[in-house]
Amino acid sequence: MAAFHQHVTVSTALGAGYAAAAHFACGIDVPTCVIAGGLTGLAGMLPDLDTPTGKPVREVFGLASALMPVLFMRQLGDWYAAAYQSIAGTPAELTPQLLVVLIAASYFFVRFAGAWLLDHLTVHRGMFHSIPAALIVALLAFLLLAMPDLKFRLFLAGGPFIGFLSHLVMDEMWSVKIRVGDMGLKKSTGTAFKLFSGSVTATCVTYLVLLGLCYALLMDPAVHAWVRGETPPDVTRLAEDLIDSVRR
Repeated sequence: MAAFHQHVTVSTALGAGYAAAAHFACGIDVPTCVIAGGLTGLAGMLPDLDTPTGKPVREVFGLASALMPVLFMRQLGDWYAAAYQSIAGTPAELTPQLLVVLIAASYFFVRFAGAWLLDHLTVHRGMFHSIPAALIVALLAFLLLAMPDLKFRLFLAGGPFIGFLSHLVMDEMWSVKIRVGDMGLKKSTGTAFKLFSGSVTATCVTYLVLLGLCYALLMDPAVHAWVRGETPPDVTRLAEDLIDSVRR
């Protein structure tokens, strides 16, 4: 399979190209493009989270634990407020000090508890290396990166999907032996770009998560409006911008 630095190089290059194309062809603002490019590069490392030890796990969880509290700060506040009101019966006061505590708690949870859970619940080249896993990453990005503009949410979700998929494609490319006098397929062929794994339990859990996220996607207010026929004008404008850029 491809080495870690090769995955990072390719996904980072894809992220840069994805961000540049969105900015110059569709007019998306630079900060949003930078976030999308960074998420694309980060997603290129995600499939290797099923590696028990090693550099991928350290790097990914180090970046994720630092970025997720910042990207999802508003969601953290909303979740805390909803939980507090359901328990105490009174609205929560989100002070700056409380937000700092929430950010620190989410950092330690992702950095240590998340790594521990993955180490005990996954196997190398399991369902983390699969097309459904790529779809799960894209859906999570769309649902968690809540923004008022649906166009930006679609754009931000597309980056992680591309980055994650690049990792799977590279692993399959590296599973082909092309040497003088030795050509063929390695034993790892088909273990990355797949729909199912050898574990029925892991496969079922993955598809249950995917179905749950699809349901959450349909219940999202912006998507729900689009399904009812109330197409947001920003999505239409995005499609028109993409068609014009291809024609040019």
